[in-house]
Amino acid sequence: MRTASRLVFAFLIFFLSAAFAQTAVLPFQSEVAPDASGRLSFEGRSWWPRAKALKEGESLKVDARGDRSANAIVKRDGGDIVEAIDETGTASDPWNQVSTIYLVSYKGTGVVDRMVAYYDTDHDGKADEMEIRYYESGVLRYGLFGENFDGNGIPVFELRHWEYFEGGTRNYRKGNALIYYNKYDAATRSWMAWGECPFAFSDATHRGTSDSVVRLSVVPEKSLTGDDPDFANNLDGYRSSVSPSPADMVVGNVRLSYRLEPSAQSTHFTFGFTMFGDAPAAGAMTAHTLPLRPPPQTVYRPERERALQVALAYPAQQTGFTWDETGQVDRWEGQFWTWDRRPIQNTGGPTQRWNLRHEYSDKASESRQLYYSPLDRRIHLFGAVESWIEVGHLVNDRKDLEIRAWDADHDGFLDTWEVFEGGNAQQARTFTVSGAQNQMLALDREALGKLYFEEVLPKVISEDESLIGKLRSFAEDRTAESYLRAATNEPSPERKRLLLDSSREVYFLRAMKAARERNATRDLPGRPFVSEPGRRTSPTTSEWMRHPRYSYWRWREVKKQHSSEESVRYWDCEVRIRKIEQAYGSGDFAAVEADLAPLFAALPPPVRHSSVSLWLLVGMVLAVAYLLFSLRRPSRV
Repeated sequence: MRTASRLVFAFLIFFLSAAFAQTAVLPFQSEVAPDASGRLSFEGRSWWPRAKALKEGESLKVDARGDRSANAIVKRDGGDIVEAIDETGTASDPWNQVSTIYLVSYKGTGVVDRMVAYYDTDHDGKADEMEIRYYESGVLRYGLFGENFDGNGIPVFELRHWEYFEGGTRNYRKGNALIYYNKYDAATRSWMAWGECPFAFSDATHRGTSDSVVRLSVVPEKSLTGDDPDFANNLDGYRSSVSPSPADMVVGNVRLSYRLEPSAQSTHFTFGFTMFGDAPAAGAMTAHTLPLRPPPQTVYRPERERALQVALAYPAQQTGFTWDETGQVDRWEGQFWTWDRRPIQNTGGPTQRWNLRHEYSDKASESRQLYYSPLDRRIHLFGAVESWIEVGHLVNDRKDLEIRAWDADHDGFLDTWEVFEGGNAQQARTFTVSGAQNQMLALDREALGKLYFEEVLPKVISEDESLIGKLRSFAEDRTAESYLRAATNEPSPERKRLLLDSSREVYFLRAMKAARERNATRDLPGRPFVSEPGRRTSPTTSEWMRHPRYSYWRWREVKKQHSSEESVRYWDCEVRIRKIEQAYGSGDFAAVEADLAPLFAALPPPVRHSSVSLWLLVGMVLAVAYLLFSLRRPSRV
């Protein structure tokens, strides 16, 4: 019994000591807490007259805790007055960026413009959290917060003049981390979730990069029908002195991106979902309180794991799906949707236009589903009603192809494709395939990465190279050849695949065009009757003149050979061409390769000259002859 009493007494002493230790670091907060209006200023502090007199680089030590010790440094730094306060009261250097709060008065006016704070939450001597508070004329408006869960002590935000430097290379926007905004509500003297809240990064493989990133856009519900399509990024809302009720805030947009690249060095997100809706924000948020944090000490954001769950089950009214086909968009925020064609509110941006495959669904959904299509060997968004990708600016400075896809039968799978060349408004090729053996896929990052990088890409690259080798025997094209050359030494399998796909597509279009043009020389134009078997019919001179595809030499052959048998050969080749196009559209490249050579062997030889070219040549000869004759004639005196 006595032992038990001693244990209880020991635990009581421990908890009282812990409570005292926690309260022992709190007195400095009167130095950093805003007043009832949210205002914070150096004016009125005992050390302020001395601080104003400091020259550049000079500093003085002050007591910010009321314990008569020098636990803060006030310094003239870059023309500003900065107060650095040690939160623990034990640091030998209060400027250590581990457990330090910095109050900054730009140009030393006395009004606080920024507060930057580092928090060592597990007391291991390394910062785990960081925040930047933004003041307007000394009044607190909003804050940017960061949490690093990897225990490496790397500050989440890189600073430039006490501001978050988004373009910096030392921001910790990878691994396992959270970045989020909160807005200060002066009426309730509390924080509320606002804007981009949060960016949640996850590194499940512990490679030092992020496997996924989630971005929630928290906005007032009324902004969804307002004039600003990207309210979540509009700083006017952050800076406003008026705050809506937290109950009026919704998650207006969710972006969820995944990295499939197996390399540990890659920071590129392969694809991303962008979703629009109006789910109440309160259901996604969790209160996060730090005793070391200056008042208000509680901020709101989803826990890191919770953010991914919110994204996977978000009730979307619209969904955009973006797949980066070349790996060029290497942004820490994930794969963006685009403002082109099908804008989605609060998506953020901008992003590049070229070589990104976009798929769009206007159907309500509460889950993110993918499938693999054997038709184009790509992973698609289930439920997408339309898709497009503009291929260009890879081997030249123009758009070379646009490939569109549609769900014609509304079963959730894309089944109709249209191919456009350059700026040509007319389709170069269109096809519909029904009953394709599409394969539904689980949204499992590791399984998707293995499928895409270990199975799909190697197989597609091999098929492309084989089919291009066959097509080059029957067609020529400089653009297709440029794509093929660019793919030869391309190290990225994603980019190599798109280059080869583009080369194959252009070569195929040229081959089919050449086949049809050669076959068309068998089809006589404008005849009022069909010749009987065995009888020969040739174009008249006027028909030959009106139809340039008949060269003089080809006309002679047709004149000698044409009969109904030639018409049968013509139609047989047209059927063969259509069969090859159907096999190509269905992804049966082996059948295309097998049928190409027999088709071209059955076609007439290529036309060497058109009659137009012949008449131009004759005209040039006559003009030159007349000129020479005129020059040689003696002039009359």
